[in-house]
Order: sequence, then structure tokens, then C-alpha cells
Amino acid sequence: MKCFQLVCWSLAAISALVGCSGSHLSERNSTNTPQSDFIEAFRRAHDTHDSEAMRKLFCWDGATPEVRESTERNSYAFEEKIVSIKITSEHPAGRANEFTRDGITYPFNLPATSELVVELEPLPRGASNTNYYPVGFKDSHYLTTLMAPKLR
Repeated sequence: MKCFQLVCWSLAAISALVGCSGSHLSERNSTNTPQSDFIEAFRRAHDTHDSEAMRKLFCWDGATPEVRESTERNSYAFEEKIVSIKITSEHPAGRANEFTRDGITYPFNLPATSELVVELEPLPRGASNTNYYPVGFKDSHYLTTLMAPKLR
């Protein structure tokens, strides 16, 4: 169970029944890109402690209630200030793109095409406090991708 929670946390923070549409990312002017809109929406949701806005930045397609609960519990680090935020094509070394539990394989519910890298204020003793969120693209929007059971 601890491994499963760690995987969910690292993926949403890494890390259902609701569709991925309805994001505010479509409300942009012609000077913004989907990437900058996603970054701005993430920062705004974080800075205003808006859980509902943060939920709209995740693709919940096929995510189990357990993954959803873990993601919501661990991914909204509202109490810590964002130092920097960017989207990159570099994925964290050693991160799995799927896992298997009880004979069920859980891959990303969207192909992870990039990473949202969120650097928060350093932890005590100066330890790094950077979160990586795998990001996919769906319906002209960037969304944080989650692990969901593979349909057979």
C-alpha cells in the first residue's frame, strides 16, 4: 500500500468518474500559448488555495477513487510558496511510466509529453523541494496525467 501511495504521490506531485474537459485553459487571449495558460492556471489555483481550480488541471479519465483521493490529498501543496514553475520535456530519472498491482497494470491516462516542474520554498536545512507533474495534451489543453487501470 505504501508503494502504491508513493507512486500516486510521485505521479501527481506527482498524482475517475469525471471527464477532463471544462478547464479554464480555453479562456485565453491570442498572445498566450496552451503551455503558458497551464502554468498560469496552476500558479493561480495554488496561490489562491483553490482546490476546484486545481482539480480541473488533472485528467481524471479512468482514475480509481483511490488514485483520485491520493492525488487530491498529496498534490495540492498550498501552504508552500512557489519559487519557480516551468514546463520541460525532461522527465525525472527513474520514474516509472506504469506500475502493476494485484495483476492490474496502471499506465498514464494520457501520454506524458512533458513535465510541469514546480519548485517550492526549500525544506528545512536547505533540501530541495521540487515536484514533477507528468503532463499530457487533450482537447487543446495541457492536463496533469494520472495512473489509471489499463482497459483489457
